[in-house]
Amino acid sequence: STTLLDDRILALAAVSSDGRALEFLSEGLRADKEVVLAAVESKGRSLEFASEALRADREAVLAAMRQDRSSLEFAGEALKSDKNIWLYSGGEPPHEDLFGHMEKSIEYFTSLRDPFFRITPGLVVEDEEGF
Repeated sequence: STTLLDDRILALAAVSSDGRALEFLSEGLRADKEVVLAAVESKGRSLEFASEALRADREAVLAAMRQDRSSLEFAGEALKSDKNIWLYSGGEPPHEDLFGHMEKSIEYFTSLRDPFFRITPGLVVEDEEGF
């Protein structure tokens, strides 16, 4: 027999209304990606009660961070140390190779021959007088 804590439809309604309800659901529902996504979209910090696998899931963590950036605290260790996740601000998901993209942008700007500015090694921007 199915208990209320195992009822998926009821669970989706509950976590959509208040993500903190995730804490009281069965382990199976806390491992259900759709239920967890609904919970973290309502209350990002409810990620704390998701299954270990979903706390390590990039999509679930980014959804939680869109609602509350501090929910990163409950992410799996690999995502906590992911430099792109740390730079994520809550808008669009981060560029997969953000630092590689930044390096290409820096190379482009250093290749410009602007008479008013020059970019020196070490990424210091100076005007013509060295300020």
